[in-house]
Amino acid sequence: MLRTVRASTYIKVPRRLAFAVLTSYEAYRSWVPDLLESRLLAAENDVSIVELVAPALSRGKFVLEFVESSDDWLLFNQVDRYRRDGVSGRWDLEDADGGAGVVVRASLSLRNGFLKLGTRTKLRQVMERTLDALSARSLRLVAHGAAGEGLGKHKILELDKTGDSLRLHFDGRIYDLVPHTSEKST
Repeated sequence: MLRTVRASTYIKVPRRLAFAVLTSYEAYRSWVPDLLESRLLAAENDVSIVELVAPALSRGKFVLEFVESSDDWLLFNQVDRYRRDGVSGRWDLEDADGGAGVVVRASLSLRNGFLKLGTRTKLRQVMERTLDALSARSLRLVAHGAAGEGLGKHKILELDKTGDSLRLHFDGRIYDLVPHTSEKST
């Protein structure tokens, strides 16, 4: 039996920041509700293998394979079980408000008895809590100016031109780059 639930949310952060939060797999345990552990087992190019522990949701540990796009979508599929049971899904991210915000759409499919949860309503509640937590985590990173901290391999880079200088936002820090002038004192 296949059950699929979909949900979406709007977050007033750039798409690349929300994507960086979603692809910082080891940080999941710090913000995803119902999740106790998250451990990156392997990563190569756009594929990552992650072990998760969520006792309220599943019996024991489970392993997901994540396949990433540039910052538009993220697919996941359980790889430690037979094809007839487990979990799979995707995250889709779309710019909103001229790039100032992002619409995040989540889809989750369950095969057979993966979750301890039995009803579609309970599954939808889990998804909505996760989307709320994603929003809160993303907004907190922006509010603290720490867009690159705790995001694993993803660092946020922005450049702003201010007068004759450049302001660089990288890895949660701000650097002011001013042109070098060589003046001789006499």
